[in-house]
Amino acid sequence: MDQRFSKAYYDFAAALLREASSGAPDVMLSPLSVSLALAMCANGAEGKAQEEILKAIGGELPLKKYNELLHAFVEGLPSEEDARFFFADSIWFQEGLRIKKRFRNKNERLYRAEIESLPFDDAAKDRINAWVCEKTDGMIPDIVDHLSPECLMVLVNALAFEAKWAVPFEKSRVQSHVFTGIHGETKDVAGMFSTERISFFADDAKGFFKPYAGGKYSFLAVLPEEGTDFTAFTQNLTGEKLLSYMSCLKQRDTDIMIPKFLLDYAEMLNAALIKMGMMTAFSADADFNKISNTPLTIGEVLHKTHIEVDEDGTKAAAATAVLMKMMAFTAPEQNPAIYLDRPFIFMITDNQSALPLFIGAVASPEPLAAFEDDQPELELKL
Repeated sequence: MDQRFSKAYYDFAAALLREASSGAPDVMLSPLSVSLALAMCANGAEGKAQEEILKAIGGELPLKKYNELLHAFVEGLPSEEDARFFFADSIWFQEGLRIKKRFRNKNERLYRAEIESLPFDDAAKDRINAWVCEKTDGMIPDIVDHLSPECLMVLVNALAFEAKWAVPFEKSRVQSHVFTGIHGETKDVAGMFSTERISFFADDAKGFFKPYAGGKYSFLAVLPEEGTDFTAFTQNLTGEKLLSYMSCLKQRDTDIMIPKFLLDYAEMLNAALIKMGMMTAFSADADFNKISNTPLTIGEVLHKTHIEVDEDGTKAAAATAVLMKMMAFTAPEQNPAIYLDRPFIFMITDNQSALPLFIGAVASPEPLAAFEDDQPELELKL
């Protein structure tokens, strides 16, 4: 994997988490989904708008190189019976809008984008939402709640991940455990205990890897040291810091606990992306002349995610929609232990590239499953 791409990807993932977590304690994002949607958008941009989009998602890489590397990364992500990954891209545009052939061809070739023209009415909204629901196995039932009269194009990415653990948690080791939230609130949760082989211990945090079946993907947890201000920790998180945690992973038997949790997240990313430097694409100075001669600007960037983690494995999905609108000119030795019983960050990573498909934070007990003697099993349809 190209080191410049890895650095840019981690920088984007960390920045996205920083900005999104400033408004809510529990966050679940897919930097891959947002990157794919914005890359399609960048292929239609020129000038400052393109430069700012590319800097946010690709660092110092030129657009052609970034497209090549993102294409190679996503196409190389493995999908197997017990660890399935799927992605899809689409571009929907208002009937009558003339889009340029080069923009169409580039996104079809690089990202297998399905491209369709239709009247932007309620039926179009339902069609886009049905596409997202299908591509995410129903985990994201919809992405847009309306198409305004000014909206002329919607660029959409959807992806789904479903995997069993390489070694499932033993049902007998699911025990009640107290989780303490960001404001000191507590909840008895269903804690899943096991001993894992790969972990890290840094000055400010510790964490562990738990692999999924097939050895191609893993769950990585990052737990700040006790007493750490979790909000400050996430606000100071950088791509370099995340990479440093990855670099100090070592083989050692480590007792771990993951609480069973389910989290749905939805956010408009406009403010976060603007803070990350993407101002022009949302303004009257945007130049998307490579898409169409009709002057366009980004109206909204919508993002939804879903994750379920239980004894058997993980189900996760994400969808991102970029809505383009017409320009508006106005003691005894023991194994070290890492229990996720206070706010933590998690990632689902591709093991070959070590890049995260999802990154999130659980800071309150709200997403966590309460402990019950007879825990219902989550059926993983693989």
